[in-house]
Amino acid sequence: MPTGRRIACADFYEYIYNDCNLEMKSSDTNDDWDNDNLVAYSNLIKSWDYYDSHGWTSPNGTDSPTLLLVDACKRDGTLYDNAFYCDNCFGWYMFAIGYPTYGMALDSIAHEYTHAFTGTSMNITFYKNDSGAIDEAISDILGNIIEEVYTGKNDPDWNIGEDSGTTLRCASDPHKFCYPEHVWDKFYVMNVADPFVLVDNGGVHVNSNILYRIAYKLVKEGSMTYEEATQLWMTADYMRTYVTDFKQLSVILPYLTDAIGMSRYTPLIEQYIDEARLSEKCMPEKLDENTAFVTLTLPDTEEFSDNQWCLYVFTEGPYEGYSSDYRFNEDNSEHDEGDSRNTFFMGGESYDGRISLIAEPGFSQVVLYHIDPETGEVDRMFNYGDDKWAEIENVAYGTYQLLEGYNVLSQEGLTAGDNG
Repeated sequence: MPTGRRIACADFYEYIYNDCNLEMKSSDTNDDWDNDNLVAYSNLIKSWDYYDSHGWTSPNGTDSPTLLLVDACKRDGTLYDNAFYCDNCFGWYMFAIGYPTYGMALDSIAHEYTHAFTGTSMNITFYKNDSGAIDEAISDILGNIIEEVYTGKNDPDWNIGEDSGTTLRCASDPHKFCYPEHVWDKFYVMNVADPFVLVDNGGVHVNSNILYRIAYKLVKEGSMTYEEATQLWMTADYMRTYVTDFKQLSVILPYLTDAIGMSRYTPLIEQYIDEARLSEKCMPEKLDENTAFVTLTLPDTEEFSDNQWCLYVFTEGPYEGYSSDYRFNEDNSEHDEGDSRNTFFMGGESYDGRISLIAEPGFSQVVLYHIDPETGEVDRMFNYGDDKWAEIENVAYGTYQLLEGYNVLSQEGLTAGDNG
């Protein structure tokens, strides 16, 4: 445990599944450390130190102890394919790493550490829709800045997670990994009434890339320094509330550049905000070219009124991000070869009982899912084709041709079932 920092490393399974038993990682001879744990530990220390140098001591800013839990897994021992912030438990502010490769990426560790900063700088956090996307964006922005400062790699694309072996996001080209460049762009996820994982809680990890790209352009095109960017985005977090949305942030950011002595960036940030369309809350009258807006009004019946439905569109595209296991031809026959990958666009229920999403036109699979609120698992599926729905049990094979512009799906075939 480093003197002054109070950072410990322990086994995840023992702590989570064995009554918070702290099985500390230690060495009597100092020559038998697990290298993966050491790298992850070092990256957590770098994150701690960077925030400390900017007036935020420890994850919650009040010099609380920090715990890194390694080999994060399910009860059966299966490692989680993730790294995550675990919040506060018995005084510890905890972070966990599943696959050891996540600990290799300083930007990923700093991203999670930033969640502690954003989660404790406000008394309440609202982790869905724009508010959650702002939270995720600040984690990406400051996580990448910390990596750049300590490694000096000068990544021209601001990739996230590349040192883990799997790049997750890219600020220079969000579409490459299935993320939007601006509001109402393809891949953009519209706000949902009730958040759940299958719609990314209203696009918190998806729409965050809109802000991440603004921060990237301020540095790469506007010559904002990493120190200035740190000050801007930490101050933006101090200033926002738990309900701050993109439109409110579009006012906050230019105000801040003036207020904290960075007025030379104000015209540029206003330009980037306009390009990102942050202030646009209403659906535009005209969509971008090669864009399909898909909307479904759910039947006005009890079983379709629980806000647990979501819509997915699966299509082929030259993307490196989200993908499913199989591809399809226009005649519905499967094929395994080819360079393109099957990706998806998603949308959840809005407050008016509609589900909408923005995808690409062309032959697609359109699938409606229902989530069991108790288990979080899919318990019903409908596939759309020939302008009607058919309930299915497993994989959807029927395809539907989405047109550029607006596509209104019918309700035909959406009927009560065994789970209704």
